Amino acid sequence: MVMEKGKEFDELNELILRKSFFFPAAEIYSTALSGFYDFGPVGVKIRKNIKNFWRKELVEKEDFVEIDGALILPEEVFLASGHLANFNDPLTQCTKCKSFHRADNLLTEHVNVAFPEGMPSSHFDELIKKHKLKCPKCGGELGKVSRFNMMLSTSIGATGKQKGFLRPETCQNIFLDFSRVSKSLRQTLPFGIAQMGRVFRNEIAPRNALLRLREISQLEAEVFFNPEKINEFPEFEKVKNQKIRILRIGKEKEEVFSAEQLFEKKIVTGKLPAFFIARVQQFFEAMGFGFEKMRFREVDKDERAHYAKETWDFEILTSLGWIELVANNHRGDFDL
Repeated sequence: MVMEKGKEFDELNELILRKSFFFPAAEIYSTALSGFYDFGPVGVKIRKNIKNFWRKELVEKEDFVEIDGALILPEEVFLASGHLANFNDPLTQCTKCKSFHRADNLLTEHVNVAFPEGMPSSHFDELIKKHKLKCPKCGGELGKVSRFNMMLSTSIGATGKQKGFLRPETCQNIFLDFSRVSKSLRQTLPFGIAQMGRVFRNEIAPRNALLRLREISQLEAEVFFNPEKINEFPEFEKVKNQKIRILRIGKEKEEVFSAEQLFEKKIVTGKLPAFFIARVQQFFEAMGFGFEKMRFREVDKDERAHYAKETWDFEILTSLGWIELVANNHRGDFDL
């Protein structure tokens, strides 16, 4: 039996809506905004179980400390982090119906190949022309690709002169609080700070239920370490034999290595990154995901976030194809 791609997802989504696991926010109004969802009683219980499991299996076992940061931060934070300059998606507008579309998604859906969102706009224009892409809504011509910043802003105070932004990642609070937390708790490197909470991204085209939203819940941890001691990590012995499926840049098929082999063959930059890649794998295995439907995809420099020196995206195979669940970034000292 062959299931049409996406059909399982549609059937599952229909069941979820019928049982009120989650549903569009403000759906009784015709002006309801896309990309925002409310969670019903069963959905809340599932989310609570996931959060508790994450705390138990990762935060507590790795002895991370946890914070709960503000959702809105001043403009200066995101100027320093690079988000106001680099947190952009490639945007194209139909010249006929005026609808907006992400150029990378249109190309990926048309040719079934992933295109890095950080690719120059001119390259997107060339590919759209080469593949003769049209507007998926009306068949009209697509305009030139431009960069669209995904940050959501707001005005603070009675005068409205102070500008704030809703955080696009939970990690920004972690970096802002690093000095205070490390000193007050007398932490020594390496140590981790974790946080769970909401983040906001002004997505061009929210879709596929909870897979692409404008308000997102994240479970995140940042591990701080001395780069000169990236291979001095005794905990590594606990995971060195853990089998991990990876897809390297330039490879067509996944390969299986142990965490120790990832380090020895210099596929990853050190024992510490190899350890936490293995721990992410163990976490999702404990959640019930099958080994053959999980992988870590190496992300090349043109696709990586502006702050990343090395990225391994943890992905799962679904009826919609491979979906990223976790971005494992070696951020260097960019944020500090």
